[in-house]
Amino acid sequence: MRFTIQEIKKSEEIQNIKVGCWVESKKDNYLILRDGSCFQTLNAILQEKNFKDKQEYTLLNEITRGCSVLLKGNIIKSPIKAQQYEFHITSGKILGKMDKDISNNEQHVRMRTKTFQGIGLIRNTLQYEVHNFFNKLGFLNVSTPILTTVDCECSGETFNVIKKSHNFFHKNVYLTVSGQLHLEAFAHGFHSVYSFGPTFRAENGKSNRHLSEFWMIESEMSFIDFSDLMGNMEMFLKYLCSKLLKKHKDILEYFEANYEKGLIKKLEWISKIENKFLRKSYDDCLKFLWSEINCGNIVIGKENRRLENGVLVLSKKPEYGEYFGDEYGLILEKYLIEEFGNKPFFMTHFPKKFKPFYMKNDDLTPSLVEGCDLLVPGIGELMGGSMREEDYLKLKYKMEENGIKDDELEWYAELRKNGTIPHGGYGVGFERLICFVTGIKNIKDVIPFYRVEGSCFG
Repeated sequence: MRFTIQEIKKSEEIQNIKVGCWVESKKDNYLILRDGSCFQTLNAILQEKNFKDKQEYTLLNEITRGCSVLLKGNIIKSPIKAQQYEFHITSGKILGKMDKDISNNEQHVRMRTKTFQGIGLIRNTLQYEVHNFFNKLGFLNVSTPILTTVDCECSGETFNVIKKSHNFFHKNVYLTVSGQLHLEAFAHGFHSVYSFGPTFRAENGKSNRHLSEFWMIESEMSFIDFSDLMGNMEMFLKYLCSKLLKKHKDILEYFEANYEKGLIKKLEWISKIENKFLRKSYDDCLKFLWSEINCGNIVIGKENRRLENGVLVLSKKPEYGEYFGDEYGLILEKYLIEEFGNKPFFMTHFPKKFKPFYMKNDDLTPSLVEGCDLLVPGIGELMGGSMREEDYLKLKYKMEENGIKDDELEWYAELRKNGTIPHGGYGVGFERLICFVTGIKNIKDVIPFYRVEGSCFG
C-alpha cells in the first residue's frame, strides 16, 4: 500500500509500505526524502542487509539529490532521539535521475526547492482560509468578469483585448484590473459579497513589488459605515494569521530562520483579538513626519535612505496632497510603520484628489475621502478600502471631474438610482499577503509562474 509522508507522520510503526518521493539529500546510507504532501521530510536508511535482491540495492545506491524514487520498506522506531521514526528501505527503484541542480530562478522546477515547497503549502492554506473567512460571515462568492470594459482605477495600465481580424466586441475591452465595480452591483442584492481571482496590470515596474498578473481578494459590504469596514479588514488579517500559526508553525519557523527574524512573533501579535490596529489620518501622519523633520529625526539630503543611527534621509520634504503609493511614498510608509510600533496600522481620510472617483467624500471635510490603507511591516500597503459614494448626483459629478464619459459607467452610476445603500469594500493583493506572512521580499517568488514586462515563461 502506498503512503504519503503526511500519512506516515500521523502513524506509528508500519510494515511493507510504498513511498513515492524525491531525494532531498543523501549522505552515506542516510537519505532524507520528501513528496510534497507536507513540509516535513522522511528520514530513510539504505542498507544492503535489508535487501533480498542485492543487484537492486546496487542500482538504488546510485541515488543522488533530486532523484525521483519508488521505495518499499518498514517504518520503525528510531534509535536517534531527535526523530521518532525512520524508514528502512527493503526494495525500490529510481524513476528519474537529475541532470542539474535545482534553482529558485527556474520557474518550472523551483517548486521542488524547500522554500517553494513551503510557499506552496502556505499559499494553498491561505486560499482555503480566505474562502472560509468570508463564508463563515455569510458572504456570497462572485466570479467577476476577466474580460471587461471597465478600467476603474489605473487608466493607461490595462491590457487591451483585440482579435487580429477585427474588433470582436465592437468596443474597447480589457483584462480586468479589479472586480470591484461588478461586486458593487451584487452588493446591492446580496448584502455582503467577495471575489478571489486573477487581475492584470500593464505596469512597467520591474521592482520586487510588481507583477503583471496577480490574484486579488475583494469584498463589498452593504449597510455598513467606515468603522465597520476597517473592523472587517482587521478581522480578516487576524483570522488568516491565526490559522497559519495553527496549521503551519513548522513552515513559519523555517521562514523565520531563513528570511525574516521575528516573523512568528509578528504574526502572533496580529492574531490576538485584544491587539487593536492603530487608526491614523493622512493629516496626522503628515504632521508627524513634519515634526520628525523639525526635531532632526528626518533630514533632507540627496537620496532616500535610513542611516544606522535611525535617522531617515529624504530627497525632498513631504508635502500635503502627495500620494504615498510610489517608491518615495513607500519609504515614508515604512518609516511611519516603524515609528508607530512596527505594527499594522490604518492610514485614513486621504485627500480626494489622488483617490479614485468612487470613494465617498468625508461628511465633515469634503476635500477628504472615507478611504484607508492598512500598512504593515516590511510591505507597506497590504490592503486598501473605502466607503463608496452612494448618491447618484454626487457620483456623476465626481465622474465628470475625472473625465469619465456617461456611456462608460452609466450602469454603475444607475445603481444609486435603484435602492441605493451605504456600502464599502476593500481589496487585498494575495501575493503581497504571502510575502508578508513568509518574509519573502520578492513578489515574483511567491506566485507559481510570474508575469512581468519582458517575461512570460511557459
